[in-house]
Amino acid sequence: MIALLVSDIRPLTDFCSQLWGLGYLCDLRLIESVQRRWTKQVQGLYDLSYLERLRELDLFSVKARMERYDLVSCYKIFHNLSPISPLDLFVMAPDARTRGHRFKIQVQFAATDVRKKFFTNRVVEPWNSLPSDVVDASSLSVFKTRLHRFMGDRLFHYIE
Repeated sequence: MIALLVSDIRPLTDFCSQLWGLGYLCDLRLIESVQRRWTKQVQGLYDLSYLERLRELDLFSVKARMERYDLVSCYKIFHNLSPISPLDLFVMAPDARTRGHRFKIQVQFAATDVRKKFFTNRVVEPWNSLPSDVVDASSLSVFKTRLHRFMGDRLFHYIE
């Protein structure tokens, strides 16, 4: 069941989430319900709560997965693993050298709710909060490992 979820269902629900994943609760709940129902079908896990099933199966909640995808995309952009230049999307924070990592992003003004939830604005806080050892990882796989360790239990938190 999990192999089917990860290989067949999740690619459909997660594809290009950096563009469409605006974080509206109704959308997140709807996608989360698919994973919730699917994990309930795994033999021996029916009686467990959704959070326990996620931990048992080492699956992340939809909200955490979307945030993780955003952060991985940022890493790729800032480390030249993407054709997009950081200056094409972001305004760099002027005080990036004083604390934290060297890739701090400045929050851009957004008049509308949709613009506030757009990738370039919603990723600023989580990206800027990452420690420098995570952001300065030597490779994408090292970044993902360190990000997983840094996010910890937040990877399993979901919207009810």
